[in-house]
Amino acid sequence: MIQQDRAASTSITIEIMASCSQTSTYPDPNVTVANLPSAGEFPSYQIAIIVCAATTSFVATIFVGLRIFTRWFMLHLWGWEDWMMVLALLFGYAMSEAFIHGISISIQ
Repeated sequence: MIQQDRAASTSITIEIMASCSQTSTYPDPNVTVANLPSAGEFPSYQIAIIVCAATTSFVATIFVGLRIFTRWFMLHLWGWEDWMMVLALLFGYAMSEAFIHGISISIQ
């Protein structure tokens, strides 16, 4: 049984290697290239990226604001993890700004 499996896998390997070793010309002269759209005809994702960056920044601000309100004003507890949340929010703002700035550069 094992010998039959090895013989079958060996023959498959030989067939694959034989098919890969066939030479072909590149590019194939029988293939025609479709007319590609010009650069202005591609869909633009700039508005979607700006809306996504602004929306995630807004939602993050709401949640961090609720955390600050709860921890500082209701529980009167403020620890290092709260400072890390504020720092993460600021890094999130910087990342969103970098996305928007990168899009504005690619427009020109």
